[in-house]
Amino acid sequence: MTTKYKEPIQEFINRYWTENCRPPTVREIAEELGGISTSVVNYSLEHDLGYKNKVKGESRWIVPEWVRRVITAYQGDKNDDTKTTG
Repeated sequence: MTTKYKEPIQEFINRYWTENCRPPTVREIAEELGGISTSVVNYSLEHDLGYKNKVKGESRWIVPEWVRRVITAYQGDKNDDTKTTG
């Protein structure tokens, strides 16, 4: 089920990234959309847009699912002593 916030949230994220060189927090999105609940924002981010608001070791970042997977894979590679470089 897509929520009515999908498009406004995506537009705000895109605009915010452009203006601030970082993604907005969930709270900033909620305030932009008239003070809606942060749980509504989280639901729409995850279910409508495929975003996660956390990356292991980080908080409050709006991260597309594919970016989260790349970061997680990179962190795993960095910690894997069996891999060689070069």
